[in-house]
This record gives sequence, structure tokens and C-alpha cells, in this order.
Amino acid sequence: MKLKMLFAGLVISVLVSCNTNSNQEKKKDVESKKVEVAKQAIQNFTISTNAAGDFKIGSEIVLPTANDAFELEKNIVTKMVEGNEEEETVYTVIENNEKLLDLKTVASIETDKTVEKINEVIVLSPKFKTTEGIGVSSTIEEFIAAYPAYKLWYTYVGDLYVLETKSVNGLFILSKNDFTKGELEITSDQMNLKKSDFKSTAKIIEVKIY
Repeated sequence: MKLKMLFAGLVISVLVSCNTNSNQEKKKDVESKKVEVAKQAIQNFTISTNAAGDFKIGSEIVLPTANDAFELEKNIVTKMVEGNEEEETVYTVIENNEKLLDLKTVASIETDKTVEKINEVIVLSPKFKTTEGIGVSSTIEEFIAAYPAYKLWYTYVGDLYVLETKSVNGLFILSKNDFTKGELEITSDQMNLKKSDFKSTAKIIEVKIY
């Protein structure tokens, strides 16, 4: 009788141990999948030559997979070019309900199929920075401190107030509301401005990369 009870106890112990190990393995598998999904989130937030993170000028638009943490929202935008209406396809990169980038595209035919390639990246989120730490929400003072050899100008094409440096291939756009000199008298398509023409707290509102 005692031997039977001892044997039954050993069987139960082995079964419990197996179930515990099985549950632990399942838990590890779930955790592993969570880590794998997390790796699909956007991790590169560097503004560099012709790119914002992994989104590069000339690259083909690649739709995210089910495991990606970001999504692409497609919009067809109508714009005026020399008095004529033209349609442009723009993809907005969204992660955790935050709009990060606008990707303007151009269609081209390759190997008998039409592909969409990025021809302009517009940075909307302060997450993206240059190696000097400059991006959306950086002040005009911070930009000049990072890039002393800068240019500041206005163009009526797009009605843009622009900070520019040779160190970065992009246009850092300031808000019109921070310009303190009122209406400009347009004398050319690109007019040089001074830092004193803006509020000291003026901030970059977007970065255009071509």
C-alpha cells in the first residue's frame, strides 16, 4: 500500500513538473514574440544626408507588415504647378498615433511595373534630430549655436521662412508667426533675412529633405 502511494506521488510530481516546464516555455515564447514585435518599431531617428532615419530619398515605398509598430497613411494631394493642377501621392508615417513624417513620392516604371519612390521627406516630429541635436521644436538660437555658418532666408515659393546649413542637406522651416517685420516687400524669389527679424523663441516647425 505504501509503495502504491509512493509511486502515485512520484507520478503526480512528474506531471506537475512537466506542466510547470510547459507553462514556462509558453511564457518564454510569448515574451520572445513581444521582444520581436518591439524590434519592428522605428528606432533610427537621425536626420542625415538625404534621409530621416531609414526613410531615404530615392527609396521605394515599402508597406509595413503586420508586425511593424508604425503605419503608413496614403493621401492624394492636389497642388498647383505653374498654373496647372497636379496630383501628388503623400504617405504619412504614424507611430503610436503620432505623425512622424510625410513622404512625398514620384512614380517610375521599373521592370515593367510602376513603383513609388520617395522624392521628399518632411519631418514633423521632434523625435528626429541631426547629430548636433537639431530638429523640429529646436529654437533659432539652438540652430545657430549648432551651425554658426548658417543662412536665413524667405521664399515666396511655398511662403517659407528657412534656416539652412551646408552641414545638413535640408531646409529647417520657421513659423511665419515668429517673423516680427510684418509683410515683406518681395524683390526676388529668395530674400536674405537676419536673426533679429524673428522672435528669440522662434522654433523650427518642420524639416524638408530633398
